Amino acid sequence: MPERIEDYIRVVKPVITPVMNSDLVKQISNEEVEKAVFNMNGLGSPGPDGFPAIFYQKHWQIIGPNVCAAVRDAFCFGSWPQDFNATLIALIPKIISPSQSAFIPDRLITDNAIVAFEVMHTMNTSLKGKDGYMALKLDMSKAYDRLEWSFLQAVMRKMGFSPTWIKVIMNCLSSVTYSVLINGIP
Repeated sequence: MPERIEDYIRVVKPVITPVMNSDLVKQISNEEVEKAVFNMNGLGSPGPDGFPAIFYQKHWQIIGPNVCAAVRDAFCFGSWPQDFNATLIALIPKIISPSQSAFIPDRLITDNAIVAFEVMHTMNTSLKGKDGYMALKLDMSKAYDRLEWSFLQAVMRKMGFSPTWIKVIMNCLSSVTYSVLINGIP
């Protein structure tokens, strides 16, 4: 757990009511599972089993009861099957641009801030007159940004989520597995 986590979440107020918690942990109906499956993009990326959502949608009469039972069990017992949240990641070879500044030896993402400062300084001091100039600030995020799960758990507890719901969410997060494909080879 990150150090001094309580210092960071002391301003978080409990806002989850007992009624909200009751709704969150009530048993999931087959209709809710079916609605979720049919709201998925049928031709979106397939899951680790290789089947896109349309497979489940087209064959719902046959496999629907098993899918519903698996989802209900996951929420009821607060544990997810190992491959429930498996994700396939395909690494696509990338062409490095001469202007790229992050993840390249001897280049830093902070170089972007220096260039931006120099542009703004030049615009403010030497570009006067009728001609208009414009600068755009684009959001730069780091590929390695992430959320500490222990922080998420502490925030949920502080907000008043029930221990049962927190267990479901944390088990969902901790069961995420990845299969990485490099050049199409698992």
